[in-house]
Amino acid sequence: MIRTQRGTRAAVVGIVFCLLLSATLAPVSEAARPPDAELGGSERGAATAAAADLATTNNTTAPDDETTNNTTAPDDETTGDGVLSGAAAYQLSRAASDELVPVILVFDDPSRESADAPGESETTRARLRETTNRTQSDVREFLDARRESGNVTDVTPFWTRNALAVEATPAVVRTLGGMPNVSAIHYDRPIYATGSVSPSVAAYLDSLSAYGETVRPDSARVAASGTESWNLESIGADDVQDRGITGAGVNVSVIDSGIDDSHPALRGQVVRWKDFVGDTSQPFDPWGHGTHVAGTVAGRADANKSVGVAPEARLFGARALDEDGQGSMSDVMAAMEWSAENRADVVSASLGASPFPLEYRGERAVRPNGTGASDIELYANGSGVYQASARYDGFKPAYVYVLVEPTQVGGERIQSDERRAEVMRNLSVTLRDPAGETPLRGVDAGWWFEDGRVPEAIAYQRFTPRNETAIETPGNWSLAVESDHPESVSYRYRATAYYPSNGSDQFSRYVDSLVTTTDTVAVISAGNAGLLGNRSVASPGASEGAITVGAARQTTSGVTSFSSHGPVGFGDDRRPGIALIAPGENVTSAYSTSQRDEAEPYVTLDGTSMAAPHVSGTVALLLDANPNATRADVTRVLRSTAQPLPQTEPAVGAGMLDTWSAVNETAALPRTVTSETAPPTDPDGDGRYEDVNGDGNVTLADAQALFANRNAEAVEGTPEAFDFSGNGRVNVVDVQALFAEIRA
Repeated sequence: MIRTQRGTRAAVVGIVFCLLLSATLAPVSEAARPPDAELGGSERGAATAAAADLATTNNTTAPDDETTNNTTAPDDETTGDGVLSGAAAYQLSRAASDELVPVILVFDDPSRESADAPGESETTRARLRETTNRTQSDVREFLDARRESGNVTDVTPFWTRNALAVEATPAVVRTLGGMPNVSAIHYDRPIYATGSVSPSVAAYLDSLSAYGETVRPDSARVAASGTESWNLESIGADDVQDRGITGAGVNVSVIDSGIDDSHPALRGQVVRWKDFVGDTSQPFDPWGHGTHVAGTVAGRADANKSVGVAPEARLFGARALDEDGQGSMSDVMAAMEWSAENRADVVSASLGASPFPLEYRGERAVRPNGTGASDIELYANGSGVYQASARYDGFKPAYVYVLVEPTQVGGERIQSDERRAEVMRNLSVTLRDPAGETPLRGVDAGWWFEDGRVPEAIAYQRFTPRNETAIETPGNWSLAVESDHPESVSYRYRATAYYPSNGSDQFSRYVDSLVTTTDTVAVISAGNAGLLGNRSVASPGASEGAITVGAARQTTSGVTSFSSHGPVGFGDDRRPGIALIAPGENVTSAYSTSQRDEAEPYVTLDGTSMAAPHVSGTVALLLDANPNATRADVTRVLRSTAQPLPQTEPAVGAGMLDTWSAVNETAALPRTVTSETAPPTDPDGDGRYEDVNGDGNVTLADAQALFANRNAEAVEGTPEAFDFSGNGRVNVVDVQALFAEIRA
């Protein structure tokens, strides 16, 4: 029977989730903990063990004469190893011969790299599709020939980036690597909704909570009745809506766990739907996360709540996450491409993969005035391959967290925190490079605790390179614990190296390709791994083409503790990584009625998942105000109008989202709007009501009145009288046309 890795992911994740959530610092082998490839960057529930992308493998390049496109030849177990990423090679090495491994193939396509403006015309997009079909034709024919035998399934080609996703046996995957135009093969990694706390930090929070109160975002809370929407008011979205800009006609695709369109705030909002993880034909949301995000984007006011930034925007429901908030990179890519092909103006994705952790645990003993040494193996990049040929993955270790806890002294187990703290004062912790000469810079990581201090019973430090670049030197680093205690001391240690994306990982690069080939605006949540410190942005938020959003606090101006920080990349390639921040704390929005009854179908959540849809909704308002605005225009306006904050740019980007200022700048309309009650008149008799407010004069006040009342029944009922632009509908373009006519 053919087995599939993807088919067993949910069960594996559930088991590991339970095990890790209850884990403490129990002694284990000093060697690296076995990588759990199924948990490569989960954003919800529990910390990952070592990610698949960090697995050691030995890449070899096949001779040119081994390359074949013979679709009937036996599959070769060695051909094509040279194009495998470290993660893909590791997955193949641990898979059974009949197991289906999900991978993504990337094809050589020089024409894309030289395109000056790839997304500006249908002709250009048609050329990209044709190039994709031509370069992938041999591979697709090869895969079609192997479907019937069960060695291949789920073939999904992409044209926005010349790539193809497939599940295939190890032999088939290796044969694919030797075929023409295949430049790289990557593991199709699991992707998770960015929930309230990143699993990259969850296990540490669980362990550290035994010593004191840790910083952790609150879980879901039932929303109280009332009309308060602090988040909408804080960004000025309510004022924009009062002036008739509501996102009408703008398409926003919510790529998430689905949308419950039976919710009172979302009825009639979902105009397109596709299920990428199931086969449902109608919108639904078995988890609730996607409904909450959609409600913040476009939830209409009902009797109790006003939750949507752009309540007239049209929603696309692209379900790419299952009932546990889990999906795959290829499913999200397919959802994004489907959204763009269906003319989504914005894709809103509150999902991703946090920096990958590679963890070591153990228990050691140190004699009086002695040193306990433990090897911590770091890789040059996230593939876990030392050779120069190890490219493609885009991950390098940036820092290491070390936790040390005394367990015995003089052969007796320590029973109290007071005794443990006494012993800890005699211990010092350092981490040195492979040469043993240069210690990393270590600082106490007290920010993980609510009081800002590391408890005296443990040592908890973050080690970073002195020059603030990535840890480049691979090999066995040395964790040294020195003791001047008069008795022998045993201690547990836990060392975790974190590998953040530099923006060149395949998921981030796909988003780059999407926005340049389609001019779609991609709004991505930054992730909730802020306790890791800098360089904690999730992928694909690390994409240079994305608008990456961090989470702002409710009560004070600034970023939340859990919101991931930049920068992204190192050296000359370094970028802030965060575009701006938006409300991400105590955000009330819709929740799936299958999870919450109709009596109070709202909950309050924290997270960058909640922040991103505020920006997506604001983009809808901007495009409503100016349908001709480009992705570059939108990004510029959002950044230029954001309210500056005292925190560094890698933490807050350009500052706090200011929806009112952004829309006001786009529409170039004054804050005050005059609207009279007299009926409109047609002074020149051309069938158009230039005197909109009926005051007897045609002035700027008429442009203001049309802007404020363009959705009124009188206007919608007689569009020909107010369609000054001649485009067949009444929108802000008519306001601009009337304004130009007045000036002329």
